[in-house]
Amino acid sequence: VAIAVAIATGLVVRRLEPHSSEMLGTAFASAAWGAFYAFITRMEAAWRWVVLVALLVVPPAITTLPLGQLWSGNLPFVLQGVIFVVSGAIALALYLRQNPVPEQAAE
Repeated sequence: VAIAVAIATGLVVRRLEPHSSEMLGTAFASAAWGAFYAFITRMEAAWRWVVLVALLVVPPAITTLPLGQLWSGNLPFVLQGVIFVVSGAIALALYLRQNPVPEQAAE
């Protein structure tokens, strides 16, 4: 699914000539990270699907913004990292909610 989304994004992006090479590369990188995410996690919760869609859509969309050369090359990958951190924080919070820390016995 991630590769299909990347290919579709690439075909749509061909119309956006100034950003096409950057967006196409970012779309394929997002597809690779999305496939990796879907492979290593159990996609049984709805929030994981939201994270996957964010990984596939947000970085290529950022490349269309009128940013400087430094930001347009680095910001999509920084946002991918932020999305992974948010996903990990959600997973940790859900784990700690389901498995509370046992109280220490008073000595």
